[in-house]
Amino acid sequence: MNTEYHHNFHSSALDKKKVNSFLKLQTLSKFSTQRLLCRVEQTSANRQARLLHGSPPTDRKMAFNGAWKIDRNENYEKFMETMGVNIMKRKLGAHDNLKITIQQDGNKFLVKESSNFRTIDIEFTLGVSFEYSLADGTELTGSWNMEGNKLVGTFTRKDNGKALTAYREIVGDELVQTYVYEGVEAKRFFKKC
Repeated sequence: MNTEYHHNFHSSALDKKKVNSFLKLQTLSKFSTQRLLCRVEQTSANRQARLLHGSPPTDRKMAFNGAWKIDRNENYEKFMETMGVNIMKRKLGAHDNLKITIQQDGNKFLVKESSNFRTIDIEFTLGVSFEYSLADGTELTGSWNMEGNKLVGTFTRKDNGKALTAYREIVGDELVQTYVYEGVEAKRFFKKC
């Protein structure tokens, strides 16, 4: 009987330890959890780049490789309004927590976009046209090209034939994604995570 009591006491103390550990994990901020996940993905992207190229990428074009988390927007809601995105989707889109992971292998790219609304893998080759749907459902066709250290995307909307231009470039420690549609320019700034 004494052994049974000791076993129950020990089990109860162990359960309290597990509960306390769980509660401590739960107190991590959402941001800390996201940063941790980004670091795991960044490590994975770096490992894949080393496997593909035998060493860490030194080519400026390879600077896009890695996981990037949205930090801030500039004129993004106005851009979405010009694109015809309704007010509800604009408000949600401005706070989408977008994270993109880019893997480049020569002229081929794999871009994983993950947000509050969707997760999608986009594969493209520089200079080769492909089809793509924006998060709001707008369908595009076009291609990405490298101009110096900048990725330049030239796309046409399928619904109205109007042009959308996108740029991706590394500025300091940020990935800056610029969109231009009907004369309205917006920027999204990403930090490596």
